[in-house]
Amino acid sequence: SLESEIHHMFKYQIQKNEWIGIGEAQEKPRRLRAGKLAVDFASGRIVNVSMCGKTLIDEIYFALRDRNWGTIPYRLEALAVTERADSFAVSFTAVHDRNDIRFTWEGKITGSSDSKITYAFDGVANSDFMRNRIGFCVLHPASCGGVECEVEHFGGETEKGIFPAEISPDQPFYDIKSLTHYPEKGIAVRVDFEGDVFEMEDQRNWTDASFKTYCTPLKQPFPAPVKNGGRYHQTVTVSLQANAEPASAAPAGGEAVSPAMEDARDGSGFSLGSCITRPLTALQLERVRALELSHLRYDYHLDGSSEYTEEIFKQAHALGVGIVLAVFFTRGWEKELETLSGLVRRHRSGIKNIAVFQQDVNVPQEELLAAVRKALVCYSIPVGSGTDAFFTQINRERLPGGSMDFVTYSNNPQVHAFDNESIMSTVEGQAANLFSCERLYPHLPVWVSPVTLRMRWNPDATGKEPVKKGQAPRDVEPRQMSLFAASWFLRSVAACVRGGAAGATYFELTGGKGIMEEAAPHRDYRFPAAPDMLFPLYYAFFALRGLETFKISAAVTPDVTRIVLRNDGGTRLILANPGSEAVDVPLADTVHSVRGIMLDEDNVQEMAQRRAVSTEDGCYQTYNLNGKIQLKRYSIFIAEF
Repeated sequence: SLESEIHHMFKYQIQKNEWIGIGEAQEKPRRLRAGKLAVDFASGRIVNVSMCGKTLIDEIYFALRDRNWGTIPYRLEALAVTERADSFAVSFTAVHDRNDIRFTWEGKITGSSDSKITYAFDGVANSDFMRNRIGFCVLHPASCGGVECEVEHFGGETEKGIFPAEISPDQPFYDIKSLTHYPEKGIAVRVDFEGDVFEMEDQRNWTDASFKTYCTPLKQPFPAPVKNGGRYHQTVTVSLQANAEPASAAPAGGEAVSPAMEDARDGSGFSLGSCITRPLTALQLERVRALELSHLRYDYHLDGSSEYTEEIFKQAHALGVGIVLAVFFTRGWEKELETLSGLVRRHRSGIKNIAVFQQDVNVPQEELLAAVRKALVCYSIPVGSGTDAFFTQINRERLPGGSMDFVTYSNNPQVHAFDNESIMSTVEGQAANLFSCERLYPHLPVWVSPVTLRMRWNPDATGKEPVKKGQAPRDVEPRQMSLFAASWFLRSVAACVRGGAAGATYFELTGGKGIMEEAAPHRDYRFPAAPDMLFPLYYAFFALRGLETFKISAAVTPDVTRIVLRNDGGTRLILANPGSEAVDVPLADTVHSVRGIMLDEDNVQEMAQRRAVSTEDGCYQTYNLNGKIQLKRYSIFIAEF
């Protein structure tokens, strides 16, 4: 049977940590103190510089970026930590060794009782290579948006400014020798930089929940050559400049969860979908039908490379799902308009809307967009555009709002950081994208499409990146099949709903970038999945089935993601743990006995083996709840009322 075949493969392929979505040896940060400041140290990074529970600096870390902005990882050696009640000292050696890039640096971090933290490195290149960056990055939290600051430049002059509230398309500040910000009245946090010239970018452009101060200025040519034996040195110092205490931080948790309808929005305005890339098998069609998706996105390339177009339209029609048609023109687009018109003429009733893009171009020509709208005006199908890359592309290259019926951009949570906590925090950046996009294009519906766990393509690459045999492509993420991915997805949907998106397209239906495995995957690299298994993401989609027929209430707190759906048929409560520790979620007194699904590390393997999922089968159990429910690491709970 299918179940026994999958079970046999599970036994030999997939480890428990892979089901959860964590590393084999999950490192716990080490809490250190420097006077009034507390910090977490992990893997050479200083994280969460805080006072009385209030985060002042998100992170300080070292980055070596290759010619395509890829981050070259390092391993730590000779780590030594000396800790006292109000001070500390950390030292280690960091070694980078990937492909032709070999670089070693000595890191020293000290925290003193006068609330000062200093991070310094001395590095040497052990090979010739090309780089885009070598040195420190400092992340200020996204909550700094609208906060006053003061910049000291290397020439000695000072500049008073404000962290931008809306996402800045360009660098908010240049030539930074020191940066002081004022998170609360009476509190000043100063960061001093030595060893290079620093500037700031608004990382919310790429959904990171931060402002990043980095070296080296982007106006300098890159990639730049690094010579064997070349030496580098930098220092970053964080100091508390006032004695005041911050206002007490809000306690974790918050009010008890209930299926109430506060902050509800009309779900009929939100379209949830996924990408269809190839025809589905009979089993896959059955599974997708159960999800009651609002749309399927299909990428149609006019260079002739789209080989399954007619079959995919036929299957979408059988599913009763409209196609979001993403059309990719070439530079010779004038000759391709008739081909598109013919496709639309054959399938007009099955097309929900059309997004216009141009191959190898970040933002298509306004002339192209106008020509497509003119050619298709008789079909009364919404035609929009924007970018198939990041929000930053349309923030910097803005199409006139009057030339589109809707605006669209894609996003993913792994442009700059790759750990679980950073990925989970990007939902704040997704909300910021929507906030700024609405102000750039008022009154235009915003589609976030597609959303992926890894970057699909790099609009800033300066050269090709060959994929070695046996090595996973850069757009494939092993955590795709994990509980972590499912929890992040629900948190992302909650952010998009709260941010007012018209629709969002997540992942692909099948494969290593999908919500279930292919029937017969062909890979020359390892991916932790068995043929036809269901990923936890499938259950998260199932929790949101028929979304457009519901009114939606969504909330995102540090401890839980909560989505409540209600229509005439009843109420559905969805809870997800965004963290790597179990949490107890308080429930309202009205929530006692419910039918539901708990998906966690104890049953995820069993649930992945199911052929199909419905409200009538054994997935659903009765839960007797007494005022709270425990959610294990990245677990999901779906309750039907």
